[in-house]
Amino acid sequence: MNSIDISGINKADLLAALFNCSKVQGLGHLQPGCNNEMTVEKAQDIINSQTDDMYFDYVNGRVLKTDLSSDSLNP
Repeated sequence: MNSIDISGINKADLLAALFNCSKVQGLGHLQPGCNNEMTVEKAQDIINSQTDDMYFDYVNGRVLKTDLSSDSLNP
């Protein structure tokens, strides 16, 4: 699978867009904020709170399974 160049995209913009296009899965509807649209500011707060890496498995009950640690994204 080919990687996508994301070097010119702000990571908070990308995280917010991915979250807003994803759907709540399973019991994720019980998570606070699962039905709210994510703002770029909230996405930046989430990125800033990451301690180890930039891999996002589930965010507020939505499946992302996305690694934003580099300038390429493997879909």
